[in-house]
Amino acid sequence: MITYFPAFTIRESEIKGFERLAGPTKDHMFPIVSLQAWPRAKNGLPSQVQRSVDKLAEASGGRPLALDLAAPRADLASPAGVLGRGEMEALHDVSDGCRNWAEFIADTAHIPVFQWVSDASQATLQFDRLISLGRSIVFRFRRSQNWNLPQLQLLPKAKFAGHSILVVLDSEQISRSADLTVIGNGVQQAALSIAQHLDQASLSFVVIGSSFPAEFASIHPEYAEMPIRERQLHAMLNPSPPLLQAGIDLRYGDYAGVFADEKPTAFKGRPRVDLACPTQWIYHRRPETEGYGSAAQLVVGSSHWDEALMCWGAQEIRRAAAGNLQGLGSGTPWTAIRINMHLHQQAHFESGAAGGPQEEEWQD
Repeated sequence: MITYFPAFTIRESEIKGFERLAGPTKDHMFPIVSLQAWPRAKNGLPSQVQRSVDKLAEASGGRPLALDLAAPRADLASPAGVLGRGEMEALHDVSDGCRNWAEFIADTAHIPVFQWVSDASQATLQFDRLISLGRSIVFRFRRSQNWNLPQLQLLPKAKFAGHSILVVLDSEQISRSADLTVIGNGVQQAALSIAQHLDQASLSFVVIGSSFPAEFASIHPEYAEMPIRERQLHAMLNPSPPLLQAGIDLRYGDYAGVFADEKPTAFKGRPRVDLACPTQWIYHRRPETEGYGSAAQLVVGSSHWDEALMCWGAQEIRRAAAGNLQGLGSGTPWTAIRINMHLHQQAHFESGAAGGPQEEEWQD
């Protein structure tokens, strides 16, 4: 049963964290994945986008997922980076009903995410192209874009009759000071408006967002416990009478424990180890002289540590705490570890058994 809708971009840390989940845990997920060109070239593979598609296939094991488009990266000057940027720009071409995007996703088995355009004829043509694939379709409505309601109005209501549509209400980055009631009211009004326009379709709704911060020194230089505010947002909205009266069962998703931005995941500054819990993140930052091993020891020794947790990320923290830091001497692998633990915890959240069954212990 699908209980969790994580949204992430095809980047090395996200893919590694996702790939190293146990199979039964992945079975609880329906990922919404933003396609990005792989940053490094591989001999004999001329397409950086195709390399990303192959990496995603390896990580998912062929499980169903939705595929979206990330913004082309402009920060890589390498030949692979330039090639990848060109490939991504071609997929973003909106001409002829987003033909490049429609033809690309037709060659995969993934559920397409509709790409918003500002022209009614192009929007209609894209919808026709994507729906002709015989799959369901995903519409991603972003808070920063007025929930894309003006673009939705370009598509006639009759177009949706009889089709299966996943509505993703993307509240994007939720700051520590943001008023969740204000955000929740916006999500609710958007959901009701969308449901009214799509009332001839078979609809499923999910709300996603991220409150994972971009930096930590200003929060606390060494230690903090931070609530997962997107969990709080979902808990506030799920029993909402107006949504229930409209027949909207709002499912939970998030940004997989990363900052809701399309820039490459960064992990800079002092060594930091994050502990992903069901409803909060906890971090320990240490001076460079003490490093990741010291931070991992503090995590494992804390009252929040769950000794029953056997996912790959938890095992890596144990390994570091025991003094084995091979491959763990920089921030990049620790991002994958956090993502893996967060995905595991959220996939098992509804069952109340975030530790997962014992047979889910990661085997390399």
